[in-house]
Parts: sequence; structure tokens; C-alpha cells
Amino acid sequence: MIRKFIILFIGSIQRKIRIIHQLYMNDWVRKRIGKMGINAKIHYPFNIIGFENIYLDDYVSIGAGSTIYTTEARIYIGKKSFSGPNLTMISGDHAYTAGEYMLDVRKYNLSNPQKYDKDIIIGQDVWIGTNVTILKGVNIGHSAIIAAGSVVVHNIPPYAIAGGVPAKVLKFKWGTDEILVHENFLFENKDERMSKDNIEYMTTLFNK
Repeated sequence: MIRKFIILFIGSIQRKIRIIHQLYMNDWVRKRIGKMGINAKIHYPFNIIGFENIYLDDYVSIGAGSTIYTTEARIYIGKKSFSGPNLTMISGDHAYTAGEYMLDVRKYNLSNPQKYDKDIIIGQDVWIGTNVTILKGVNIGHSAIIAAGSVVVHNIPPYAIAGGVPAKVLKFKWGTDEILVHENFLFENKDERMSKDNIEYMTTLFNK
């Protein structure tokens, strides 16, 4: 009985320590990051280079064990998007030229960063599974789902369920009528919503 009580007591203390540590890390990140929205979180542990180039909207949650490298480009993640653990996002690339080691060609990256570094943009309401890699220049539309273990090197349209290496559109979450309902839910401004014609064109294009 006493042993069980001790185990429960130690477990309770450990949970409180984890909560306090996460709160501390959230505050530490908030002071360094480009934007940290309301209740946005990057769960510890993480490996990040370029805090100032990361912009998280409200209620974004990035899973523990994630790696984010962004030196000359920016990463934007929309409202209430979230990832599982071990997300990798890298917004840059290495230059390479004949007659030089790739490690020695960094000067080309610095002289022309727009060629080798491109923004990553993730819309709102996006679910990214565990162990996903997202590379430079990718735009993931709102309400998309990225399957676990995927490597995303091309744009993913809104409402798509995508997966694979490289990630491809597998199907769409809903039909046109349900997407229209969700558009009305996400966007108060009518100008931001997709029209029925655009939705049907998008789903037809990727379902070919």
C-alpha cells in the first residue's frame, strides 16, 4: 500500500515538473520567435535554428522532438494547425558546383539566398502526422491532412489527404457541399472562401 502511494506521489510530481518545464520553454520560445499566437506551443524537446523566422498563429501545436531549420526564409503556420512528434521543416537548401565540396559552397547560399531558401506556408486547420518532413517552398492548404512518415516537396491543396515519399494527394476529406460548409465556418470574409466552381475544379484536377 505504501509502495503504491509512493509511486503515485512520484508520478504526480513528475507530471507537475513536466508542466512547469513546458510553461518555461513556451515563455523562452515566445521571447525569441517571430510570432507566437495565443496558446501556440512547440513541445520540448526541439531542435530549432532561426526562431525569428518562425510565425505561429493562435493555438498552433508542434509535437515534441521536432527539428526546424530556417535561416534565410520564413515558416508560417495557420490557426489551430498541429503536428505529431518528430516533425522536420527545412526551408533552405545547399548550393553545389563542380570542382568544390558542397560544404565549401556556402558563399553561394549567402550571395543568392532566394534561390536556395524559400518560405514554407501551412494554412489553418492542418493536421500533420508523426515523422513528417516538409521541405523548402512548400505551401499546404488549409484543412489538409499529411499522413505519418510523408516527405512533402510539392504544394498540397486545401482539404487534401496526402501521403507518401514524396507526398501525393490520395483523396479529399469531403465532397463539395461539405467543403462549402467548412469554408463558411473558417472564413467570415466571403472573399476568402473558395467558390463551388473552384472546389470542383480542384478536386477533379487531383482525382484524375
